[in-house]
Amino acid sequence: DPDLNFHGLTLSVRLPSVDPVESGAWSVRADIEACPELGLVLPARREAVETEFLNEMRDAARLAIYRAVAAAEPAPRIAFKDHKRAAEADIALPVPLAELRPWLPGIADSSDWVQTPGFTPVDADSLVIAADLDPPDSQAFWRAAERAGMAPTLFEPDSRLEGYDWYDGLARVNSIRIDIACADLTHSLDELRNGNETPRSTDIDPRPNAIHVHLPVQRGSVTVRTIAIPADFAFLGEDWWSDLQDTAPLVTADSTMEPHILAQLLRAAFFSPSDDTEADSYETQKTRFDDDAMHLALTLLASEEDAKKHVIAETMHREVLWAIPRDREVSITVSGGRVGIEFGPETAQSEGVPA
Repeated sequence: DPDLNFHGLTLSVRLPSVDPVESGAWSVRADIEACPELGLVLPARREAVETEFLNEMRDAARLAIYRAVAAAEPAPRIAFKDHKRAAEADIALPVPLAELRPWLPGIADSSDWVQTPGFTPVDADSLVIAADLDPPDSQAFWRAAERAGMAPTLFEPDSRLEGYDWYDGLARVNSIRIDIACADLTHSLDELRNGNETPRSTDIDPRPNAIHVHLPVQRGSVTVRTIAIPADFAFLGEDWWSDLQDTAPLVTADSTMEPHILAQLLRAAFFSPSDDTEADSYETQKTRFDDDAMHLALTLLASEEDAKKHVIAETMHREVLWAIPRDREVSITVSGGRVGIEFGPETAQSEGVPA
């Protein structure tokens, strides 16, 4: 965008801007009155000649922004590089408060927008989760952290704050390891995925004895401790899938997880709709995925009888419910391949409240 006005002629000379940590940008514009050192490329005069003066003007523009930021109320959160540059020019910018955005797990559906959480104070117990986690592992870690009561202590990293003492002093987690205990053996999830261990991933019991998430905690470049969190599920599948069976969910034998919870976790970790012109609509793809995910969850977690009940109920809801009178109770019996239907008396309905 044009950032310089030369007697009505506007052009861009790439004057600097300063981006606060939270949002927005501070920019500067130059209005030329008398400036013989500024050269324009002839004949169009739509571009400035790159000279040392132009660089000096950019430096002066940046300092003008710093002075404006220093006087702002409330003070914006400024990246450390800008704080340092301002200090070198004897401009005192405030140090940002010790606050970060809470860490949230990633999801596979990039179109499922979630509002970014606001800044929250950090303290000595806070952990900066700098590990690059794919949605399947981040969902497993998040559920384990919630169950362990440590989810409120997890925060997003922000490289723009590196250099501030309070930020550099926070404990960081740069990687996680998920272990699966089956029978008398414990296997690393990553090694199982890569096929470097025996048994291979296809031989792992989908209801293992235990799952643990290990967090190596670092301060600076030194690992000061490792936190082990018990988990009740993980995915052997990675963040791509051609068939829902490839996701290979693992749920510990003692878990009380309900099938619908596992179905929700499957969607969060793996559902990524196609935007191909020949693909079904987003809602159709999502419904189909949810149905398949629920079937997989029921197969793993529910008894055969409960799974059949769910399939029948879902089929009734999808195919039959629309035809049932809203003001009548209907009894449907199936015996020997014959279907019997009985209508009960009409029932009073509250206006606006569906049956």
